[in-house]
Amino acid sequence: MESLLTTEQAAKFMGLAVTTLEKYRVFGSGPVFLKIGKRAVRYRADDLTQWAESNAAKSTSDYETYRDFSKRPKGRPRKPRAEV
Repeated sequence: MESLLTTEQAAKFMGLAVTTLEKYRVFGSGPVFLKIGKRAVRYRADDLTQWAESNAAKSTSDYETYRDFSKRPKGRPRKPRAEV
């Protein structure tokens, strides 16, 4: 069996921040990951490489990885103001 990488190891392998991989997991736009138990998240190196290669582009207009982030509301949600 291929050894599994932690989020920290996967981020280092990919040259990404840990928080970037965490966001990719939330929005479903990142590499395949394994959920082991309730909290443990692991990555296979082959899945990381395959995901990186699937995002290859010849120009910036071909690159659409962040399309899911564009629908996300900006900033923190605000509490409704009290009626006066």
